[in-house]
Amino acid sequence: MPAPSIVDILRHIAREEPLPATVRAFRCLTREHLGQLLEEAASRLEGGPAPGPRSEASPECAPEDASRDAATESPEEEGPPASEGRARKAPKRTR
Repeated sequence: MPAPSIVDILRHIAREEPLPATVRAFRCLTREHLGQLLEEAASRLEGGPAPGPRSEASPECAPEDASRDAATESPEEEGPPASEGRARKAPKRTR
């Protein structure tokens, strides 16, 4: 079985993933709008037409402070990205 393409992965995320951390970080966007943006990104990768001006996120829409949300996020919702891994604990000092 061949590996899925990036387009297939983007479309799956757009359809199936709830994206709670992204919705919290970009409070000016809805889950539905994020799904549309992911679908448009997949279309662009396939060489599809560029979307109209209503598709883009507004310039005022910037991510909120993620460190504030990370303290309240439960580990079951979303873990760290695979590239980051888990934070290591500092070794205990002995005297």
